Amino acid sequence: MENPQIKYCTSCKKRGDLVQKTLVPKLKKAFPESDFIMQCLSFCGPGSRQPFVYVDQTLITAKTDEELIEKIKKHLEK
Repeated sequence: MENPQIKYCTSCKKRGDLVQKTLVPKLKKAFPESDFIMQCLSFCGPGSRQPFVYVDQTLITAKTDEELIEKIKKHLEK
C-alpha cells in the first residue's frame, strides 16, 4: 500500500506562515509515514479562516489543528 499523500498550502496571506510554523510540524509528527506536498490548493477563501489539507484527493477541514489531525486519522482508518 502506498503512503498517504497530505497536501497543504502555505500561499494564503492570512494563514500561510502559521501553517508552515505550527500545522506542518504537527502533521509530520502525527503522520510520519505520509508523503507531504506543499502547493497552492486554490482554497484561499475558506482556507484563510480554518486549517485544511487534502489527503489522497479528499478535502479535510477543521476549526483547529488538533481537530484536523483527528479527522485525518479517521479518514486514514477507512
